[in-house]
Amino acid sequence: MEDDYLDVGGFREWLPLEMELDADQYVESVVDHFVDDPADPAVLRAMAAHLATVAAQLRDMNDDQTMVLGGWVLLPPGGRRLEPLTVARLLAVRVPQGITTSELVADLIHDAPLHQPIEAETITTASGPAELVRVRTYETTEHGVDLSETICVLWLPSGENYAIVLATLPIDDLVVAADAVPAITGLAESVRGLPQ
Repeated sequence: MEDDYLDVGGFREWLPLEMELDADQYVESVVDHFVDDPADPAVLRAMAAHLATVAAQLRDMNDDQTMVLGGWVLLPPGGRRLEPLTVARLLAVRVPQGITTSELVADLIHDAPLHQPIEAETITTASGPAELVRVRTYETTEHGVDLSETICVLWLPSGENYAIVLATLPIDDLVVAADAVPAITGLAESVRGLPQ
């Protein structure tokens, strides 16, 4: 897949994870960007360092099955405070031709047990129709049941052996997850340059 012409619209609430910068450069760019954030400077720098680590982890995901095309951090409304709510990744994933949405989702969540049936709807994006999928899974611990939700947008180009996936990390706060749905939908709607 060629991603030379891939374009994703800019949104104030989505901070790009710059995977091409080294950690120190990225930390400085984040600190400079949030110069008006009222947070303690030491806390701000620690958070920026954490985001540099996340960017490096995304970069390290690249292998013969997965290509990371981009990553973003969702911020509170207005995008002026460095308080990450979730991380979204845009991936090209090698899949068998004809894979279904439910099969791809099962791979993405590593077959974690579902708390309720998957919610899916078709949305229109600049790269054609895609499936917006909300997946709520659970884990039983000694303290009870922990729920989390992953929000995905899936493009399955016809006749291709890859899928394009825009997905959040699992979100433990279900209120944040509900708020993240329109944000990830808006990000997905802006994606241009994917084959249709």
